[in-house]
Amino acid sequence: MRGEPGVGASRMVAEALADPAAGDRAQLRGACPDLRHPAPLGPVLDALAGLPCRPDVPLPPVTGAVAWAVPELAQ
Repeated sequence: MRGEPGVGASRMVAEALADPAAGDRAQLRGACPDLRHPAPLGPVLDALAGLPCRPDVPLPPVTGAVAWAVPELAQ
C-alpha cells in the first residue's frame, strides 16, 4: 500500500486487516517515515522486526538473509 501522507492509507490497511475475512493470517506492518535519506528495505525490515518471538517455531532458511538487519530473526 502506498499513498501520499494524509490520504488515509494507514487507516485503510488497518480496516482491511481488522476485517474478519482476513482470518488468522499473519499480519506484518512496516512504516515509511518521512526521511531525508530513506533506508533500503526500511518498511520490510520494520515489519519483520515486529514479528513475535516464537522459539518453538523454526524459521525458514531464507530468514538468514535479513538476520544482519533484523537480529531478532537470527538463529
